[in-house]
Amino acid sequence: MAMAHLGSMAQSAKRRVLAYWILAAFAAVVMVFLVHSFAYFAWGVDDSGLVFRYAVNLAEGRGLVYNPGERVEGFSDFGYVLMMSVAYAALGLRGRPEVLFVVAKFVGLTCSVAALCLTYTVATRFLRLEARWALFACLMLAASGPFAIWAVGALETNVVLCALVATVYAYLRYQERRMRSAEWGSVVRSACLCGVGLSCLTLLRADGFVFAGIVGAYWLLARVRAKQIGWADWPVILFPMLTLFAYEAWRLGYYGYPLPNTYYAKVGPLWSPAVLVEGFRDYLEPYLDTLGGTGLVLGLAALSVYREGKQASRFLAFVCVSYVAFVMLIGGDWMPGYRRLVPIIPLLLLLVVKGARHALRALGLSLQSTSGGVAVCVGIATVLVLQQILAGVGMLDWERQRWGREVWYAHPTFDARELVPYWDVATWLRDHADDSALLATHQAGFIPLLTELRTIDTFGLTDVTLAHTPEGEGAVLKGRAGLWYRLRQAPAVAPGERYIVERRPDLYVLYTIWSKGSPQYLAGGEYALLESDLYGFDVYVPSGCPDRVLMNVASFGNASTTHSDHDSSGTSGNVFDGGTWTSGCNDDAWIESVFDRPFRVERVAVGIAGTDITTDDSIIEFMLLGLDDNYVVVEELREMNVNWPTASDGGVLNSVPYYEVELSQPLVAKGFRMHLHGHGWFLASDVRVLGRAICSE
Repeated sequence: MAMAHLGSMAQSAKRRVLAYWILAAFAAVVMVFLVHSFAYFAWGVDDSGLVFRYAVNLAEGRGLVYNPGERVEGFSDFGYVLMMSVAYAALGLRGRPEVLFVVAKFVGLTCSVAALCLTYTVATRFLRLEARWALFACLMLAASGPFAIWAVGALETNVVLCALVATVYAYLRYQERRMRSAEWGSVVRSACLCGVGLSCLTLLRADGFVFAGIVGAYWLLARVRAKQIGWADWPVILFPMLTLFAYEAWRLGYYGYPLPNTYYAKVGPLWSPAVLVEGFRDYLEPYLDTLGGTGLVLGLAALSVYREGKQASRFLAFVCVSYVAFVMLIGGDWMPGYRRLVPIIPLLLLLVVKGARHALRALGLSLQSTSGGVAVCVGIATVLVLQQILAGVGMLDWERQRWGREVWYAHPTFDARELVPYWDVATWLRDHADDSALLATHQAGFIPLLTELRTIDTFGLTDVTLAHTPEGEGAVLKGRAGLWYRLRQAPAVAPGERYIVERRPDLYVLYTIWSKGSPQYLAGGEYALLESDLYGFDVYVPSGCPDRVLMNVASFGNASTTHSDHDSSGTSGNVFDGGTWTSGCNDDAWIESVFDRPFRVERVAVGIAGTDITTDDSIIEFMLLGLDDNYVVVEELREMNVNWPTASDGGVLNSVPYYEVELSQPLVAKGFRMHLHGHGWFLASDVRVLGRAICSE
């Protein structure tokens, strides 16, 4: 009796030690995932800014709208928008919408860790995998490039992934209790849990109903095969159906269309043999390569279903195959990391690991049998893990090369202002545009979010007119799942293009790399270039009367620049547009810009200006040319250079790092002159005269 008791204690102690080792190993897997995903922490796509704009407007009482007063469903993730709106209100982020970008990343990370836990549970409970194999599946998931990228991508992707794995767990639990003829209440609770999961998926993303349809089809086949459907079974399918009907009724009442505006803007013809071929070659095959290789993944997954033959494996395979078929039908997605297929990564990897277990056993190898077998298995696992991590890095390297510039910061940070995309250009626009200005841009996420300007999204995602413009007539060409977005480099004569120009946006902001030939694209001269390559963007304004924009009037339009021409050999470019001017004369020199029309001048900003050798007795005068052709001195800077502290002979010059003249009352002027008096060898660079057009009523 005593020996039996001692043996029982020993077994109990052994189980506790094993549990501790499993917990430690799982914690190590989570650490691998966190380190892996943090490498991409500063990365994100502009579309998340669009989601946040809806969330902020909802939280601040303006409704679920992009522009106040315009009801357009320009998002495809209703549930996620609600989550972000609640987070914005609960965290007191009013006036700091950029923080949502960081919050969303932590939401994604949290859901991803939860998905790792659920993956382990499904592996051990329903696929009957030993702990080491379940941990290997979790390690493969943690090393998956798409999984790690979208964990911090600030969109709903990994939230959907977590909800899907949780729903799979709930369905398998329901199925298990149904097959074991468990008590009625237990089956109902499991069916309701599964139904709630499918309802959440239906709301989280516009294609969430597909998961509900896939699970519902499998449920129906199973019930028909069993020739038995009881009241306890119906919550599985009724919950998502009622949710979908309720949401669709609300959508029609609030927005007036049966589908999200994003569908009308993005999706072209759904099915054709060419779409399927391209979808496999350009989307599915590269995606499977990130998981170890197309042949390896498909072969091991098929082996898992063939050798196992159990309900769990069949169910996972049915979900994966059905959803892949749907993604191939719509042609994939333009975003990096194969976003559409990310939610099924845990399910696919579970099948792969299950198949690998069968394959190794068939080859006579085991993690417990021989040191050689252990070495082979560990080596294969290491290669697969490294391959997945490198595949993720390669995806974003390709993205960086595609745009020709860094798409995420080299040094990840938790500072939202450094992290959020387009902070610099949005700050510039806030400083140079009235609150009433109308903005048009293809980057309709973070720039409108941060500037709070009323915006025309020229891709049409948040604009009903553009979204419903027939394909080929809009500012973009539609294509499969938005994959073939591209600008029409032609005069704005097509209906969609004319629609944008005729709304007369006060600012038109384009990626510099996209705006080659833009003077023709922007209605052949109706818009003029205001800023070139401003933090990667070109900024255009109406060439007629851009009165809501504070602009550099000294270089706008046909403004003419002149200067004292004595020994100006060091002059390069236009000093009023970032260029440099030098003068070798002594005592006095000047630079001047005559505007192409009168402007209301508000500010003068100077990057570099002054005199060499000494600043003693030097003067810099800022003068405006009035309508009466007389100059008025608006500011003097005495015995001081601007951003020129060291003389050519090494002496010290009085200098301020930057100088700006803010006029207490704006003056109407048709020209500007900066007059310099001092020792000589004068220099000036990046002098800007900021003003607004005078428009007739």
